[in-house]
Parts: sequence; structure tokens; C-alpha cells
Amino acid sequence: DYLAVKEKYELAMKNYDYSTAKNFALSKSFMFLNCIHESKLLLESCGIPVIMAPSEAEAQCVSLQKEGLVDYVVSNDFDVMLYGSPKIIRKITFQSRKKVKGRWISFKPNIELIDTYENLERLDISLNQLIDLGILVGNDYYPGVKKIGPVKALQSIKYFGKLERIMKKHPHLFTNLPLQKIVRIREMFSEPEIIKKPKIKPHPLNIDGLRELLLNDHRLNSDRVEKRLATLEKSYKKFAKNRDLETEKLVYEKSLKTNKFLQRHLDRAKKKVPDSFVPKLEFVSAAGLSESKKKGKKKKGKKTVQKKLILKSNS
Repeated sequence: DYLAVKEKYELAMKNYDYSTAKNFALSKSFMFLNCIHESKLLLESCGIPVIMAPSEAEAQCVSLQKEGLVDYVVSNDFDVMLYGSPKIIRKITFQSRKKVKGRWISFKPNIELIDTYENLERLDISLNQLIDLGILVGNDYYPGVKKIGPVKALQSIKYFGKLERIMKKHPHLFTNLPLQKIVRIREMFSEPEIIKKPKIKPHPLNIDGLRELLLNDHRLNSDRVEKRLATLEKSYKKFAKNRDLETEKLVYEKSLKTNKFLQRHLDRAKKKVPDSFVPKLEFVSAAGLSESKKKGKKKKGKKTVQKKLILKSNS
């Protein structure tokens, strides 16, 4: 229990027993729940409403999207597609630097917009078949079937129609995946545990709470924090002018469509569906070397042959 561990941690700190306090601070029951608690506190202090999902956060986000409360689901996890999210935004960031192997490198933000049902139409499969495909290649609930990658999984689903027929034809591949588990995984994606029609209320901006969390608890640089808080407070006052006191609802002047930075990348993503999920059925591989003589020198060139994967099934 987080509160019990927190009480023991504070008691150890009060008695100057730092070794015991460190053990409590590094325990899973404290660290994980403390991260959730502080993340929720940070968002609510910034005026952002928070919903605690009873199970998977992705499933709750997709539920909000289907109810029309949000336009997009922002996530880098492809399992969002299996929950049936119509539109997904990946790799969203406003930073131009990231740390790789201890070094800061510059990069161009490349935001991806994925239309799930457009991809399903291109692949000529249904959402239920996509869930079966996810079981074959792996997801949050199952690591996947060995020796089956995205290409072979897609071809298998399109050829056999559903997972049970593949199991019947190739039972040796599914020794660790009983039918009951497949049914359970399907239910987790098609009927997840969510909060239906949650009440979303905006919170007022709490500058003092942010100072307490960032400066006192985490001891961040005070100059940088105060500079960011001043910018945040100025922006909040600007948007709070459109607040309807009768309905207690914030009406923002700038929506997602009017955000020039984000919209520019979304327009670019709409032109080309990302190939990160759509598998390529054909590939080019080197099949030999050919030698040619030119000006008395030998040059080696690669001869490419077009190959196509064909699903092997025992007839």
C-alpha cells in the first residue's frame, strides 16, 4: 500500500534512519505508485483533468475517443489500434533534442498520424483479424508466436481468415497458446475494463502547488522553474478569459487544428500513411554478384531479384 509505505518512509526520515528510508524509497510499492501520484498532481496543478483508468490507459483513451470527448489518441503503442482507435498520433514532441547513449543529438520532429480503418481497408482485413494478427506478432498480453513475423502473420490471417484455422493447420506452433487464452486476449481488446462516460472537470491553475512539487520536492533549478511558471500563468490567464462561469467549461481559443506547428506535421503525415505498421509483401534481396570490365578495371555490382513470400501450408 502506497500510503503505508509513505508513512514508514517519512518516519524513517524523521528518525534520521536514511538507509531504511532509502530502502522504502526504492521499493516498487513506493516508486511506481509515487510516480503515478506525482504525475497526477503535476497535471492537475497545470489545470489538466486526469482520469484514473481501472485497467489499461490506452483502452480508456480509445473509449473517450469513441464517445466524442477527444479527437485523437496520442500514444507510441500500436496496441491502441487493437482497441479500435480511429485516429492515432505518434511521436508527438515539441523538442528538437534527445539524449542517445549519454549524448544530446538534434533531430527533426516527425509526427505520425495513423488512420486505423484506412490501414485496415488497405490491408483488406477487419478489426477482429487485426487483433488475431496482434496475437501472432505479439502484444501487451502475449509475446507472440515464434517464427512468425508481420509479413507471414498478415498472409496467414488473409489466407485462413481467423486464428483457429491456423491453429488447426499448424498445431505445433501453438503449443503454449491454448484456445482459452486466445479468447481471453480478444475480450481484453474488444471489451476492456473502462470507465464509461467519465466526468471531466477542468482544474484551476495551481502555481503554488507546482512550486512545492518542482522546487521543494524535486529541487529543480529555481530560475528555470520560475521562468516556465511565469509563461504558464500568462498563457492560462489569456485562455481563461473565455471561461463560461455558468457551465464551468473552458473554451480554448486555439484548438488542435489551429496549432500551426502540430497541424503542419499532421498534414504531412496525412499525405503518406506511415509504413511502420503496414508490412511489405514484396522485398528485394541480393542474389549474386556480376562482374563487368570497364577501362581495364573490374567492378562488382549486385544483381537484385524480386522475391515474394508465399505462405506454406500442408494440403
